[in-house]
Amino acid sequence: MAGCTVGPCRSANETYQESSLIKQDALGTLKVVGGRVSAFGGGSICTLGFGCVVGAPMVAIGLSEVRQGGTMLADAISGNSSNGDNPLRKYSVRTFGAKLGNALYDGTALITGVVGLARTVSVVMGVADNMNRPLSIFGATTTVWNKAKYVPLTNTLISIPFMQTSYELTNIYKASVVVRDLNNESK
Repeated sequence: MAGCTVGPCRSANETYQESSLIKQDALGTLKVVGGRVSAFGGGSICTLGFGCVVGAPMVAIGLSEVRQGGTMLADAISGNSSNGDNPLRKYSVRTFGAKLGNALYDGTALITGVVGLARTVSVVMGVADNMNRPLSIFGATTTVWNKAKYVPLTNTLISIPFMQTSYELTNIYKASVVVRDLNNESK
């Protein structure tokens, strides 16, 4: 291409495709994080017996979001653009039609994401904070929202502000999709 003096020359289409795949990576990651929160939240609520009325749908939607995010990431890594594979969304669209099915699915996904953050978990003193206690100290609890995450692979904690930001981005994205779905439904 004329005019390229440094590095490889790229067409506008190649640059757009690369930027699209980066967005797909980010969105896939948010879906995996948000889906994980919903699935674990639903599972912990389900241990309460009657809580399975709320917990089971949270697990189902959370795992469906994790699958969609994972397939989006895998496709982006292989250089393919996709929206991922979400079995519950497909079912919802088949059952209620494209507009209403997407709105119902995305609204439920947003609700399960928020409820998942509000669940209570034990404050565990572990390897990362050098106290080596396997259980909660004095029975202390907190919400998922206020808990740092331990990464065994690196033996480190991911800070609370970083985790809160990732949760916020996930739920802001879900809320924007619900608004988009509702706007599409009214057209």
